[in-house]
Amino acid sequence: IQDVQKQFGLTVVLIAHEPRVIATVCDRVAVLDKGLVVETGPVGAVFSNPSHEITKGFVQDLLGGADLARDVEAKGRLVRIALLGRPLPDSLLAGLFRDFKVEARILKAHVEQVKGAPLGALVLDLLGEPEDVDKAYGRLQSQGLAMEEEP
Repeated sequence: IQDVQKQFGLTVVLIAHEPRVIATVCDRVAVLDKGLVVETGPVGAVFSNPSHEITKGFVQDLLGGADLARDVEAKGRLVRIALLGRPLPDSLLAGLFRDFKVEARILKAHVEQVKGAPLGALVLDLLGEPEDVDKAYGRLQSQGLAMEEEP
């Protein structure tokens, strides 16, 4: 499809229910729910910051499911970080140990490249003294990362 599109300069409308196909083939996406368009835009932008529940579920399917922390055994504070179009800043995790003596163990991770940008999530186990872990968590929050604590 991409070869034909490029060769003839065509606009192709593709109807798909598979997020990986859309992420690979399409430049723009329109998400429909019960026949209504609920979200549109460039694939990377829509997938990295979905606003509608249908789209959020679609992106979770791409990432292998919503519960990335399932079946992990944490010893400290369990944190899920979403990588929505940009990677983690260089040496961020190493800095948590250097600055706060908090070890950030990566328990699970799943990252896809969507239009050249990372889309995924990782689950960290933050180990250290509780006050140091709080400071490290604050450092992660200060980076503008989409984060949540896992139960």
